Amino acid sequence: RGVQAVEKYYSTEDIAEILGFKEKRTGMVEAGKLKGKKVGGLWRVKESDLEEFINKIPAVRKNGGNTKHP
Repeated sequence: RGVQAVEKYYSTEDIAEILGFKEKRTGMVEAGKLKGKKVGGLWRVKESDLEEFINKIPAVRKNGGNTKHP
């Protein structure tokens, strides 16, 4: 039996910090632009989904969105 890796989840506040926004952005998740799910009434985004989102947006890659995870 192998050990299964646990994927990290980010809050909208974490995502705002990573992408360099001044405030949390739930609109991207609610609009389906960024995959996420509600956990206890709050949006959470898997690390792999955030990475996929970042890699699809040239402006984030070019303009140096803070892609270093906390």
